[in-house]
This record gives sequence, C-alpha cells and structure tokens, in this order.
Amino acid sequence: MMRKKIIISATDDSSWRIMQYFMFHDVADKKIAYWLEGRLKHIQFMPLQFLRKIHLSRKINTFLPLPFKSIWNTYLDDIKWEDDTKYFIIFLDSPLPIALSKLKQLKKEHNICYVILLLNSWVGGYAKANKQYIDSPDIDHVFSFDYGDSISQGFIFCDMLYSKLPINSTCSGPDIYYLGGNNGRLKTIHDVFESIKNHGLAGKFRVTDVSSEDMLYPNEIKYNQFISYDTALEEMSDCNCILELLRAPQKQICATLRYYEAVCYNKKLLTNNKNVINLPFYDPDYIHIFEKLEDIDWDWVKERILIDYHYDGRFSPIHLINKIIQLEEEKERQQNGKKEAT
Repeated sequence: MMRKKIIISATDDSSWRIMQYFMFHDVADKKIAYWLEGRLKHIQFMPLQFLRKIHLSRKINTFLPLPFKSIWNTYLDDIKWEDDTKYFIIFLDSPLPIALSKLKQLKKEHNICYVILLLNSWVGGYAKANKQYIDSPDIDHVFSFDYGDSISQGFIFCDMLYSKLPINSTCSGPDIYYLGGNNGRLKTIHDVFESIKNHGLAGKFRVTDVSSEDMLYPNEIKYNQFISYDTALEEMSDCNCILELLRAPQKQICATLRYYEAVCYNKKLLTNNKNVINLPFYDPDYIHIFEKLEDIDWDWVKERILIDYHYDGRFSPIHLINKIIQLEEEKERQQNGKKEAT
C-alpha cells in the first residue's frame, strides 16, 4: 500500500502566511502534513525585482495569464518526491507564482492524487487571478472558507480552521482586549474605548493603520505596533473579555478569528456580529452581542467567572485533511468498481 503525504503550500503574503501557519499548526506540528513556505527568494538586483513584480502582478495575470511564472519560485522542485507515496498538494489562497504548466508537469512525473485550492474569499485579492487555476482540470478541488462563495461559485465549503495552541488562560489582566486594524472603523473603536474608561474598566487596545493625526489616545492605545500572533495570544490570555468590532457585521456569515479564540481559550466575547448566535458553542452567558454602545452590559464584561465552552477540537485542520483523503479513497473505490464492471 502506498503512503500518503500532504503538502501545504503557504501564500507569499507575509502577514496572511503567518496566520495560515497558526491555522495549520495542528497538522504541521504533528507531522501529519509537510508545511511548505511559498515565499519568493530575495532579489538584490532592482531591475530584476521590478521585472518579477510585473510578471507576477495579480492585475496583469487576471486579464492576461503570463507564462513561465515558475521561474521565480522553484520551491516545489526542492521536495524529495518518492515513488511509493501518494501526494496531496494544498495551495492556500493562490498557487501564484506556480504556472499551470508546472502543475501539469508535476502531476505527470509524480504520484500527485489531488491538487487542492483553499480560498479565504473570492472577493478581492487573488480572486480574478485565481480563475485560471479554478477552471483548470489540474486543480482537482476548490475549497472555500466563505459560505456565500461556496454557494455562488460551486466551491466545497470548509469551516475556518484553527489550531488551539498550548497557552494557559489566567484572566489576571485587563477587563477587555482589542486587537485589529483601522479598516474604516476607527471612530467606533475610539467610542468603545471612551465608554470603557467612563465605566471604570481596564482595557488594552492595539490598533494598526492609524495616521498620527487620528491617534486620539497615544498614551493609552498602542497604535501601529505590530506584534506576532503568539504574542497577541499571550496578551489575550490575560484578559477577561475579547472585543470584536466588525466593519460590516450584517454581512458576516461565517465564524471569525475572535470567535475561535474566545471558544478555544475560554474567554468572554463582546461582539457586534449578530450571526454568532447561529454558531456552535454559542452561550449567552459567555458571548454578548451589541449594536450600539447602550447595549453593552459593562458589569458583565467586568465580572470574572469560570468559563468553559467544552471545546471538542472540531476546528482543527486535521478534519480537513481527513476529508481530502476520504475524497481520494472514494475516487479510488469508484475506479476499482468500474474496472470490475468491465
């Protein structure tokens, strides 16, 4: 019987790649899958940097898929392919800068059962540039974290993945913690922060992408100070409640990162996402929803209670890996059935 090996190819977007690593930490850490950094190699020669930027441009490749993109990234060639192994390659968000001709070549030369494309969202970013891959017969399945995209585009829906890290929750720090970017919601962030102060609570806020003139609380809010995700989790583990402020909560259908953090690390969640009531592990004692400041129960935020969502590990990427292997096994059974019939 041939062995099975999962290869996870991360995106070249540095900030999103870091989050992808934490999402797949379960399978990478336990050696269930091989984590492959998809970053491009540094080029010192400026004209060559510019040429690569043009060649791999999302906008250009959206309207005119350029050939030979694989010359910029040969990391798939570094894999030690083995004849007695079946391979499953999962591209996260986009196979760029791997050319389709390169994928076709790899599938011919090695025992690659499935090439999977796992999309964060079909809107913006790599969306249109990805269409050439989605329409290609060399991409076997397209999964999406976005339920709406799965319905409209015919993708296989996949719940957002999250790997719980071994972090101890202390609740010995601030009453409420916020971490996020400006993203058009700075006024709301400041309004909530003012209300926290007015009610005598302690809050720790980190907000990025804020211009100097918009920093209303430079001595109290940490503006534009980027920290690693594991550091953010350590800070979050000390708080009593996580604050989530979505820019367009009415459009949010799926679970969010803040929701996963609250459930996995047993934290209260104060959110403007009304859809959270439809998610597993929702508990009105632990999760409060607000539409305006007057809706917030600050006594609830401040109260320290024992929280236990009884999380059962269902967000782990291990389940996605198992589903992909099941697809291959089902395909194999169908092929064997056809052979027997003939």
